[in-house]
Amino acid sequence: MDFTDEPQLQARFFTKQQQYAIPGTTLSIPLTYTAAQLNDLVNQILSPDSSISPVNFDFLIDGEFVRVTLEEHLRERNLLADHDIDIEYAESASPPTPFDSILHDDWVSAVRAINGYILTGSYDNVVRLWTSSGQLIHAIGGHEAVVKSVSWITDGDNDVEKKFLSASHDGTARLWQCSHGVKSVSCIGRCTIPDSGFSNLPKNVESIAVNSDKNLFATGSQNCGVHIWSTDPSEGVEATNEKAKKKRRMEKQVDFNLPHVESLEGHTQCVSSLCWVNSSTLCSASWDHTIRLWDVRKSVQKSAITGSKVFFDVQYSPLNQLLVAASADRHIRLYDQRTSSGAAVMASFSSHSLWVSCIHWSPVTEYHFVSGSHDKLFKLWDTRSPKVPLYDMTGHEDKILCADWSVSEQMICGGADKHIRIFTNLGNLAEIDQ
Repeated sequence: MDFTDEPQLQARFFTKQQQYAIPGTTLSIPLTYTAAQLNDLVNQILSPDSSISPVNFDFLIDGEFVRVTLEEHLRERNLLADHDIDIEYAESASPPTPFDSILHDDWVSAVRAINGYILTGSYDNVVRLWTSSGQLIHAIGGHEAVVKSVSWITDGDNDVEKKFLSASHDGTARLWQCSHGVKSVSCIGRCTIPDSGFSNLPKNVESIAVNSDKNLFATGSQNCGVHIWSTDPSEGVEATNEKAKKKRRMEKQVDFNLPHVESLEGHTQCVSSLCWVNSSTLCSASWDHTIRLWDVRKSVQKSAITGSKVFFDVQYSPLNQLLVAASADRHIRLYDQRTSSGAAVMASFSSHSLWVSCIHWSPVTEYHFVSGSHDKLFKLWDTRSPKVPLYDMTGHEDKILCADWSVSEQMICGGADKHIRIFTNLGNLAEIDQ
């Protein structure tokens, strides 16, 4: 290659995608090169006569995407003095494409999907069950206030009778069961948030999460409470409220108070989000600027992460064992809860212009997650590119309130414009991650 006389570095290119591998020689490359110029270089080596269509690649040095010139990238990481640099390259992620937009009657505050079905919660107090193609199956009443969180207990197609949970500002969580496929839905259990030491605060439930064993779920509420409950209604006691009993008799359904297992005390403001690290370790995020990890078996707090602003959402990935958290300061932060220095921020992702309300990890790759914000944008991120998201997904006309990526082919967000929007065609992400 005939480069200019400007300063250069010695680079060795490598890739984990063997179909794109090039000979392991060392090349002299100008420090002024950008990712676009590196892309042209690799494509020229792969196909000198341009007989093969060019491929879009991303480039990584020391585990982070190159988004500026090589000189700027290396200087920021104190690597400029190195004479030899290894540069990894991988095929760029395919852009998500809009698949569907589903209108609701009010703000959409919760969404979770499994293969074939989408569950939503709304400000009109209704839980809705949809097909993944956007057809409404059931609009489920019962809650007396906003439905803020939903969660599947069912994993997918293997479960004959699908079960799911909903949580509401009416101070309750409810367990639902589909019968005869999804032809009917009935409430088979409920729980009411108990009093806490903060009697001046409402019992509104903000978050609900089921553990990996599917035998326990947790609720987080505005009165600072984190409570653990059993998912087995047979362990509970039939509800005794006369009005509720009469209604259930008319609807021919049985409703049990779900067993309360324990309370976890420590937060001093609203518990906004919950996720399970494993079947016995729970993570909670709060408006009190903390994220806490709990040993549910011992009923004790294991550790805490302190931030500078309100936390709105926290999610755990079993693929990389990391936490990602959304905050009121417009930033998203990555934490390693396994280390003694887990409170230290591993990376900060800065692109949203307003509060980041929701996040969700990819179910199939360890590097990717999505985020939704009050700035109306839905973003796809790679943890190796903290300064710039991979893609901005537009379409919402008001703030985004909830997000889900439980099904690998579907990224879903819902918000104050009364829509959920589904984005798809992410076929090459899993391959890139290998």
